[in-house]
Amino acid sequence: MQLAPQAPVYPVPGPKVGISVAVLVTGLVIAGVAGFLWIKPLLSTLLEDPIRTPVNTTMHFDEGEYSVYEYVDGTRDVRPDNVVITGPGGDRIWAYEDDFGTTEDITQGSREYSAVVDFDIESAGDYQVAINTDGTNEVIVGRSFTGAIESTMQWFFVAGLGGLVAIAGLVMLIVAARRRGRMRRAAYMYGPPPGWAPPPTF
Repeated sequence: MQLAPQAPVYPVPGPKVGISVAVLVTGLVIAGVAGFLWIKPLLSTLLEDPIRTPVNTTMHFDEGEYSVYEYVDGTRDVRPDNVVITGPGGDRIWAYEDDFGTTEDITQGSREYSAVVDFDIESAGDYQVAINTDGTNEVIVGRSFTGAIESTMQWFFVAGLGGLVAIAGLVMLIVAARRRGRMRRAAYMYGPPPGWAPPPTF
């Protein structure tokens, strides 16, 4: 007695390559943009040009916590009482001693700057900044590292979400490629699967 031949088993089609690529690219774009927005305040501070003191100038601040980084030369010239910051409406923004517990430093070439004074900006705008030191010195006025990280944590989580989407797209692409390869081999061995039709010709 002869056994009836078993019907060929075709692999289940995987996700479409185009959709997989779209998910991968979308995740990478989300992660890239959100990652840049997360570190942008830090980059702004690290790349800020030093200014000579004493100084009286206008600076634009966004909402957040800022620090005055003083050039480290063995002396301390910048203190809260000689940092005067005036808001757009004429109100004074009070400065205070840096109290993060850990020293925040900026290194530009061979020169090192250390955070010595902090102040808080509640609304974005142009502010008058006066730093009245007894002698000449160099300072960098920019976002505090801790304050910058805390104020942009939402972008950190968005970047993580984008990374997960990108990983999902990569997995889909791998699965799609493997399933397509199996279907080609099955079609070569058994012929096209049931219901298959060639693309129309015009």
